Amino acid sequence: MLKKEKLPKPPKAPKPPPKPKTSKKKDDDVKEEGEIGADEKDGGEAKADGGAGEGADGKKPATPKPAAKGKAAPAAKKKAASSEKKEPKEKETRKEKANKKALAAIEKTRHSADKYESRDPVPLLPSKGANKWWDRPRSEKIKWETLEHNGVIFPPPYEPHGIKMLYAGAPVDLTPEQEEVATFYAAMLDSDHVKKDIFNKNFWKGWSKLLGKDHVIKDLKKCDFTPIHRHVISERDRKKEEKKNSPALKKKIKEEKEALQNLYGFALVDGYREKVGNFKVEPPGLFRGRGTHPKSGTIKHRVQPEEITINIGLGVPIPKAPPGHKWKGVVHNNNVTWLAFWMDKVNGDFKYVFLASSSRFKGESDMKKYTKAQKLKDYIDKIRANYNQELRSKHEVERQRATAIYLIDFLALRVGNEKDKSEVADTVGCCSLRVEHLKFMEDNYVEFDFLGKDSMRYYNKVQLEEIVYNNLKHFTDGKKPGDNLFDRLTTASLNDHLKTLMPELTAKVFRTYNASITLQKELRETPERDIVPDALIAEKILYYNRANKTVAILCNHQRSVPKGFEGQREKLGQKISDLQSKRDRLQEHVDDLTGKKSKKRKRKAASDDDDEESSSKKGSKKGSKKGSKKDDKEEKEFKMSDDPDKAREQLARLETQLANYEAKAAFKDDTKTVALGTSKINYMDPRITVAWCKAKEVPLERIFNKSLLDKFPWAMEVGTTWKF
Repeated sequence: MLKKEKLPKPPKAPKPPPKPKTSKKKDDDVKEEGEIGADEKDGGEAKADGGAGEGADGKKPATPKPAAKGKAAPAAKKKAASSEKKEPKEKETRKEKANKKALAAIEKTRHSADKYESRDPVPLLPSKGANKWWDRPRSEKIKWETLEHNGVIFPPPYEPHGIKMLYAGAPVDLTPEQEEVATFYAAMLDSDHVKKDIFNKNFWKGWSKLLGKDHVIKDLKKCDFTPIHRHVISERDRKKEEKKNSPALKKKIKEEKEALQNLYGFALVDGYREKVGNFKVEPPGLFRGRGTHPKSGTIKHRVQPEEITINIGLGVPIPKAPPGHKWKGVVHNNNVTWLAFWMDKVNGDFKYVFLASSSRFKGESDMKKYTKAQKLKDYIDKIRANYNQELRSKHEVERQRATAIYLIDFLALRVGNEKDKSEVADTVGCCSLRVEHLKFMEDNYVEFDFLGKDSMRYYNKVQLEEIVYNNLKHFTDGKKPGDNLFDRLTTASLNDHLKTLMPELTAKVFRTYNASITLQKELRETPERDIVPDALIAEKILYYNRANKTVAILCNHQRSVPKGFEGQREKLGQKISDLQSKRDRLQEHVDDLTGKKSKKRKRKAASDDDDEESSSKKGSKKGSKKGSKKDDKEEKEFKMSDDPDKAREQLARLETQLANYEAKAAFKDDTKTVALGTSKINYMDPRITVAWCKAKEVPLERIFNKSLLDKFPWAMEVGTTWKF
């Protein structure tokens, strides 16, 4: 809401910022229009900006006067002029160029926050009821008509602890800012990060600047952060114990969290109340990254309100900035879905505040993605015929393109983009594979070994069709290990070709299609091992999870074995062993009640009873009081009924409980190195799961957690016979 003072009329929602000329890329990896930087992953170098001879201020530098005729220029001047000519201009990456152009477009529509009325956060009440957005007509370009929210909240200011670290064995003084960064490092002494050279190099580079040239600390290797580390661990444990032992404190923390969620966790979009994804600005710390990320260890500085741009509807007050601060600016761009953004100074990307995954914006995006993948089903035979024909083409470009599409389709590889390796981790996809990532074996087997997304290793030894094997081998001929395998192919050219085969098709759609079609085949199209509706719920869930695992393996969704896996598995095994023992005892009790027990088993039971009585007498003197109450409680709960019918019911319940735990253990073993969640969230059409659950009478909440149920409301109305 603007103040009464006269202001220039805010312009209409701006047009999307222009795309960089260096790339015609327009695939699903690019975020929606108007999102600055939009997680741009292409980092290839482009020509430097700036007109011929123009300086940073836009003016041409003064031209030196020519030397008088017949007189030679001084040698020093000649040398200087020569060095100026040879000095290369620093080139910008494509990402930097794209960000610069997008920022320039935003600057044209950004207004000063001083010109707006601001208010403290208040609960936002909707003017409309249930938000069944999938039943309403929607615009592809205009994302919202009205938008109101309470902005973001910042992490609390740093409170110095005064614990001195040691340098060369002696305590040293640090300013609060220096101490804060030292504490970031000290808190990570138990992690593997501080063992990596790149992490320590980047940390020292940033911290040494804070220390300054005159500080006594000159060498990271002589630093001992142990005193601060002990303090951090002690404080962490103290707070944990306080929370554990004080129900009042636990209640207070919960109430404060709920109060913040109620104020900042919701926005009003066209009158509907929508949940905000993450309204908390990331706290300062040390950037970790995955694998050997080149920026690992870099200091993440504290984000200030002066760095944040707010996107909000016209005619409503803007959120009030913290005391003594103001927002960088305000825009009213209804072509985008972000509520606020700022620049990440570590990687040069932009951080956004979006609505949650349960919002209409994300739901529309998901629905469009899965519908497009479903549409590919009608084109896939034609597309495969096309690339199978081009695998044998006389033209190298066509053979490379067809081979790449084959790998993307057959192995579900990500497409991959060019990157500036000095800025981001050396991760690759199909189009950016290098010769060193392949190893050729007999019988058309090829070993793929490279770092994929998030620095997760992709390792796969797979038998390929002979023509594909021969093509790949040919593409490596005469190349060095670091050379590109597909040197005549780019992501943009591959996607341009795919669009000629199906409207809006990109390489990314294959991954969603193959994940979804594989899940459907595993669940519904394998009658020889299908599961019946009257099977135990635990058996049905295990059946579904194994189908999900097949998809996760296809998509290379791996994870490291969790640290507590062995302990958890041991406890689970003990629980199963206890249940089996109870089951056997109860079965014998039922047999006794119904007269089915044989004389031989009676003698064995009597012998076992004597052994147990003897051992219990011996152990009673040594027995510890610890655990006795728990054992007594379990025995009391396991009191066997003398009524034959009730005893049978007890046995049936125990059998079900045992089956559940055995299924849980089998699932845990199956998936200790496989992450099921990623494919469930991002790649498998949720309608397949909903239809299967309805057909097999499985409660949907046993497959989808609450966040997934909220994320896919549009998928809940399909019937039992729905197919992808």
